[in-house]
Amino acid sequence: MNTPVKLKLKVLFSPEASSELRSLRPVFAQLCKVHEGYINAERPTETSFWHPERSQTGLLAAAVWRQRDKTALEEYACDRRKRPDHPKHRGRRDLYIGISKTTAFECEAKRMFVNLAGSVETSAKKVYENLKKAANEAKSKGDTERRLGLCFVVPRISKSRHDGIALDSRLYKGLEPARSQSQCDALVWIHRPGPLPENETPWLYPSLLLAIKEEKVNVAAR
Repeated sequence: MNTPVKLKLKVLFSPEASSELRSLRPVFAQLCKVHEGYINAERPTETSFWHPERSQTGLLAAAVWRQRDKTALEEYACDRRKRPDHPKHRGRRDLYIGISKTTAFECEAKRMFVNLAGSVETSAKKVYENLKKAANEAKSKGDTERRLGLCFVVPRISKSRHDGIALDSRLYKGLEPARSQSQCDALVWIHRPGPLPENETPWLYPSLLLAIKEEKVNVAAR
């Protein structure tokens, strides 16, 4: 019988992060549990880390629903208005997170792979570029005041390398919000310690990183 996998979690917030964003810390703890449950329930060669954007937003939504006072909705359609003189058009949101009856986040997400054998600085730059795209999309349409750009980062290392865990830690440190000059307001790191299992790909997948950029929009002025 295989020993159950115990994932580890680290969450960092920038000094500029709002109290509303910080209130999601328990959600991020549940996200770690959701990934852990999936990995332990599936075959040894499967991992939740490598799945695409829609799957990652679904796992995050599941984590939100595990908090009794919060709600979530994926891929929902709604009317949008680009300019006051522009007719309404239908749009879609990747994820809605309801914090309370009066406060919510509308989210746009991106997902990307990062080769841990590459430069941390280059990888961080690419993460911030994708995070900025997600944040800009979050700002461009929506009904709520608060928006989140989400970038799900999937670090991977070639099976021929044996330093994946150490390199994974370097990437996490390279993306720390305190070093991002306000490019990142929160960083969630869910990682798998110990030897990584073989799979059908040429890669090993030690973790998942979620970089978050918070935006605030004056909805009344739109």
